Amino acid sequence: MTGKSLLRLLGFLIVLAMLAPILGIAWLTIAPPEISDSANDGLMSFLMTTVLPYQFLQTLGLMLGVAVITLLAGVPAAWFVTFIDFPGRRHLQWLLLLPLAMPTYIAAYVFAEFLDKAGPFYQLWVSIFGDYVWYPSLNSLGGAVFTLSAVLYPYVYMSARTGFINQSAELMQAGRVLGASQWMSFRQIVLPLSRPMIIVGVALALMECLNDIGAVEHLGVKTLTVGVYETWLSRGSLEGAARIALMLLGLMALLLLVERYLRAGGIEQKSKHNLAPVLHKPTPLMQGVILIISSLPFLIGFVMPVVLLVIFSLGRFENAYGLLSAATRSILLASMTAIIVVGIGLFLAFLTRINAPGWFNKSIQTASLGYAIPGTVLGLGVLIVLSQFDNLSSQLLNISFLPILSGSVFALIFAYSLRFLSISFGTFEAELSRIPKTTDMAASTLGARTLQLLKLVHLPMLRPALITASVLVFVDTMKELPATLILRPFNFETLATQVYNYASVGQIEDAALPALIIVGIGIIPVFVASRKLHHL
Repeated sequence: MTGKSLLRLLGFLIVLAMLAPILGIAWLTIAPPEISDSANDGLMSFLMTTVLPYQFLQTLGLMLGVAVITLLAGVPAAWFVTFIDFPGRRHLQWLLLLPLAMPTYIAAYVFAEFLDKAGPFYQLWVSIFGDYVWYPSLNSLGGAVFTLSAVLYPYVYMSARTGFINQSAELMQAGRVLGASQWMSFRQIVLPLSRPMIIVGVALALMECLNDIGAVEHLGVKTLTVGVYETWLSRGSLEGAARIALMLLGLMALLLLVERYLRAGGIEQKSKHNLAPVLHKPTPLMQGVILIISSLPFLIGFVMPVVLLVIFSLGRFENAYGLLSAATRSILLASMTAIIVVGIGLFLAFLTRINAPGWFNKSIQTASLGYAIPGTVLGLGVLIVLSQFDNLSSQLLNISFLPILSGSVFALIFAYSLRFLSISFGTFEAELSRIPKTTDMAASTLGARTLQLLKLVHLPMLRPALITASVLVFVDTMKELPATLILRPFNFETLATQVYNYASVGQIEDAALPALIIVGIGIIPVFVASRKLHHL
């Protein structure tokens, strides 16, 4: 067997391991039970007739609301900072990205505490409007839409701005020469050209929306993601949780299909001359209005939560030991995951480069779509697969069942690797595509073998990509909550689960310090993204 064949075999085994959790969920859902369980049948009947329709409608309502609000917040902000000259524009270009550093569950905990009827905002509301005026409740579907949109709009903002800069500058100038107004240019030129990129941003926001469990659970919104978690841990039905997970997976697949269909109908035309957008300078009054409108998403999605977290954390240092322990575990988990995921992503991206396009390359790309799969679904799939492995091992050793892998740190790292592989794979695949094929041919002519080609030729060129992928995977692992809640070993706390545990019992002040650490670390990839966006 040649060296390239061995690499293909290893790649196939990795792909199989990455697909195993999803196959495990499908198998548990469709496989007939060995023994009929009337209690389980009754639970499934109750879930299918009562719980699931409500959770499905709540999930659709949440997705629709988040899509609309993120569009209304992200697209105008991108338009203003790209084409309008107003005070503070240069700073807002990257400040508008900062809410990406705020996990959705942390934003929900902070907003709920601030807007509670025992909080200061309610007292101000009553002093202005009185006791009998309607007061908006955050513990509702609308409150969840507002909270998630406040921190997810940067996906739409970043994609829209990229589309505005790369696809419309040249035609915008032509339209202005022909007498088109700002509104006409936006409606008839910019939006049609940038629609594919805007749709990508909305799809990313909705993926994060489906992945969220901490925010919607805290706000009392019963989505399918919460249904998976509650059915397994509260009702004790792994089969029921697997069925809900499969439904959630189908919804995610439908979202991806709709996103691709809408993008296919758009117009994509990149300017050949990389012209800088012509800035329009309105009146001073309009400049002030635009500054206020553009700053609101950043102030609501980042400044207000951070200020409140700082206030909540004052004087809360008595749990420093527990905080240090959780932070150490989070850093070690994130570091190990980053090393593994970056290594696997580099290896798979290299395989797709040296192999001719075909089913093998497509299978690699399919296995790297874990980021589109909610963490709750991945956690459940990993639990199913590793539990079966532990059960088989116990039978072979003739001992009682022991959660050797399913209740270990290995399960966490496996789930993290599956979820974040697409980040490193996509980064390396994009960077490798920039290296001319003639470079590989020249190295092969000089006697370089397959692995030598990767080590001596590609790796030196991929150092920036290695750093970028490592940082992104590290930070996303630090923030990950749904998969951690399902798979963590007993009495094993990370920063994310510590925040969740404190918030679940109403101790928001105790959750503030670990939340601030997570947000602070989350600023790192936002800084990387802002630099890339600045150099477009």
